[in-house]
Amino acid sequence: MLIDNDNSPCVQLFIFVALACEAKPLVQFFDLKKDPAIRPFSIYKRGSIVLTVAGVGKVAMGGAVAYSLARFNHTSNPALLNVGIAGHKTEPVGALFRVMKIIDRDTANVYFPPIIAKNVPPTCVLTTVSKPAKQYQADMLYDMEAAAFYEMAVRFSSSEWVQCIKIVSDNEQSPVENINAKQVQQWITQQMRGIECVVKDLLSLSTVAMPIEPEGYQQMLEQWHFTVSQQIRLRALLLRRGVLTQGGRFTFDLDELKNAKQLLKKLEAELDQLVFFL
Repeated sequence: MLIDNDNSPCVQLFIFVALACEAKPLVQFFDLKKDPAIRPFSIYKRGSIVLTVAGVGKVAMGGAVAYSLARFNHTSNPALLNVGIAGHKTEPVGALFRVMKIIDRDTANVYFPPIIAKNVPPTCVLTTVSKPAKQYQADMLYDMEAAAFYEMAVRFSSSEWVQCIKIVSDNEQSPVENINAKQVQQWITQQMRGIECVVKDLLSLSTVAMPIEPEGYQQMLEQWHFTVSQQIRLRALLLRRGVLTQGGRFTFDLDELKNAKQLLKKLEAELDQLVFFL
C-alpha cells in the first residue's frame, strides 16, 4: 500500500480509467472504496488517492478529469495517471508500456509526456482514435482516451506529473472483438508491479519540495487579469518551468505583453522549445 492515510485532506494521486474492468484490479490493490454519492462518474477513494471511471472516448475522459480535479481538494502539484488497454500491431496481449508520445488523430495535436525517474516500463508512441482501431497502420499503440486525458490533465498540473500507462489488449493475431472484461482484469492484475513502480515515481516527484506558489505567480496575477481557468494554467506552466529551468530568466520581455492570454501563449511557446534531459 502506497498511501494509507484515510484522513488525508488533499488528493495527491488521481487515476483515470475508461472501463469498470480496468478499475477493478486498481481498486483492489489500493484498497479503494466507492464514493456512494450520485455523480456523473463512478469514483473510488481512499486517503489521498482518487480513481475515476470515465467511460469510453475523448469527451468522457476529458469531462472526468475536469470534474474530478474540480470536485476534490488536491495538492498544488497532483499526480495524474491514465491506466487502460490499447491495441498494437505486433506486441503480445498483456504487455505493459508507458506512453512517451501521444498523437490525436482527429486534431493532429501531439503531446510528449516526459520520462520520469528510473522505474519505467518500456515506452511506446500512442495514437488516440475515435473508433476502435482494426487496422494497425504503424508500430504503435492505439486507444480512445489518452489525448483527451493529457490535454485536460496538464491544465491542472505540470506535465512531469501526468503519465499514461497502457496494456496491450489486441493485435493483428488477436482482434479487438476478442477482448472481454475478465481478460482485462487479469492483464492489469499481472502488471500491477510495473504500474506500482510508475505510481511510486510519480508520488516521489510530486512531493519534491517546491513553493506552493511558483515564483512570479502573484506578481503576474496583479499585473494582468486572469480567469479562473487561466490562473490554473498559469500555475501549472510556472511550476513546470521551475522544474525545467531552475528559475532561469524568461526568454521574452514581460513588459511587452498586454494581457494574460499573451503571457500564457509565450510561456507555452517557451516551454515547447526547452530540451529536458534526465
